[in-house]
Amino acid sequence: IGPYGCGKTELARAVCADPRVVGASAMAPDLLTAYLHESVNNVRRLYDAALRLHDESDKPVVLTLDEFDSLFTGGKGESVSSTDIVQMTKVLQQVLDGMRDYSGVITLALTNEPGAIPVAIRRRFDYVDVVGQLDLSERMQLLGMFLEKSVPLHEDVPANYERWAEKLVDAPGDIIRT
Repeated sequence: IGPYGCGKTELARAVCADPRVVGASAMAPDLLTAYLHESVNNVRRLYDAALRLHDESDKPVVLTLDEFDSLFTGGKGESVSSTDIVQMTKVLQQVLDGMRDYSGVITLALTNEPGAIPVAIRRRFDYVDVVGQLDLSERMQLLGMFLEKSVPLHEDVPANYERWAEKLVDAPGDIIRT
């Protein structure tokens, strides 16, 4: 949970890049459709596909759901029936409770609108992290990481990180990256 640009997606990328897991992702709006009950079926299909990945690789699958809140609000102007939203909630409750066996599939849900996620779903997550705005030190570290990773730097450049980071107050990680 965290505001736009605070690093939620970067965190998910890091987790999914771990060689001990298979990283998979879906944008929650991609699961939504105007066809009656297909959104519910898409959620089931997604978890079934993740389970097949686990079975094939014998590694845990980290299923990242970005914009998770949009599953319950209908996404970007999508027309999803309230019946489908209730059914998607029930499917996710079953998955997260282990009532349907998806052993080996770990759900990593990202949102900047936690209030849009039904309490019945939020309370089923074992861990909830709140990611806030970047402080000066974090902005400096990101500047260094992104610059040093992309181009060769003169030895004097790192001395400027603090000055540059001070100018980037409230800048999200994706702005610092660019």
